Amino acid sequence: MKWLGEPVDLVTFEGVIISEWFNELHAGRQYGWGPQPLAWSEIDAWARLTRRRLTYWVIARIREIDNIFLRLRSEADKEK
Repeated sequence: MKWLGEPVDLVTFEGVIISEWFNELHAGRQYGWGPQPLAWSEIDAWARLTRRRLTYWVIARIREIDNIFLRLRSEADKEK
């Protein structure tokens, strides 16, 4: 599996699932002057539409991945 263009080994089944869910949410991300953080309302709408029951722990992991994405994207933009 690849994340941000780099190969990543996901050790657990849960890690693979959360990564796939993040990628689905990321595909519908809002953009303004750049990528916007995934909003709680977007995560909620996605979960309802896909009939996924997310625990707070899973949502927190998705948001952590999102924060890492946004930080790395910001750092890459500064290097340009």
